[in-house]
Amino acid sequence: MKSFDARCWHTLTALVVALCPVWACATENGNTNRPPGVDTVMTGFMPPPGWRITTFVANYTADENRDGNGDLPRNISNFYFSAKAVTMRFQYVWPDVEWLGANVETRFGHALYTDLEFRADIQTPGGVIRRRGADSGTLPAGFVAPILLGWHGKTLHQTVGPIYSYPTRRFEKTKVSNITTGFSSLSAFYGVTWLPDDKWELSSGMFYVLNRTNPETNYRSGRELSIDVGAGYFVNPAWQIGASGYLYKQVSDDSVNGVAVAGGNRGQVMALGPFIRYRPSKTFGVTLKWQPEFNAENRPIGNRLYLQFLHVL
Repeated sequence: MKSFDARCWHTLTALVVALCPVWACATENGNTNRPPGVDTVMTGFMPPPGWRITTFVANYTADENRDGNGDLPRNISNFYFSAKAVTMRFQYVWPDVEWLGANVETRFGHALYTDLEFRADIQTPGGVIRRRGADSGTLPAGFVAPILLGWHGKTLHQTVGPIYSYPTRRFEKTKVSNITTGFSSLSAFYGVTWLPDDKWELSSGMFYVLNRTNPETNYRSGRELSIDVGAGYFVNPAWQIGASGYLYKQVSDDSVNGVAVAGGNRGQVMALGPFIRYRPSKTFGVTLKWQPEFNAENRPIGNRLYLQFLHVL
């Protein structure tokens, strides 16, 4: 889960709501290769040399959606959307390798499993149309970051680099829900972590996402800006509590066959909620995050839950 970086999730969990012909839903069918809210803890801190594996278990549910003005569409009722996903991210920091004064990391991952469910009733002049859809499967998407650079200061740590996300399944345009986005993306990533003392941590992961055209539909989702944030307090060396969330905003219009869609279909949403982290040793850690959403436009509005397991080899 595009640390899921990238939808690995990324995909990955992909918010898939296939009603764009009826209501605006930011990017094609609401899909993104970069699920928000993943990189909120120690985001800019590149770890010591060796392997790290993080498993992400994600659950997103929404029973409301918003139009381009942030209002409930009058013609939509009984709306429900859920997305569940399990993703693994592998990180390898190369020993004895430096470039431009930075340590070097390679990162890659896959969504192991994704499950989607969608339903809505749409009021039309001819009556109510009931849309229902579900999809599930393994390995719908992946991502790779060949080179990430990490700098360490006394209190400030930074990581930068490109992340490429790609689908591994064919997008089926006749289906209401698809576990794959059907298009690839290239993200510019910047992570920063500030540790002013031994009690506090402030972290942020910023992604600028360029999407390619879906070859099955000739639809191109607009560019996306996704900013994850987290503020944590160390109760003791093993336990950390705090708040995490994200700001997601589409900064350019969607297009079909090279022509911008009506209204641009740009989406945005914010989220903020509590998290708790337990890391009893240097080789294992677990983080639980709840991120309720608000201030949404052209998107569903719901609750995102992440359970993350870290294992250092």
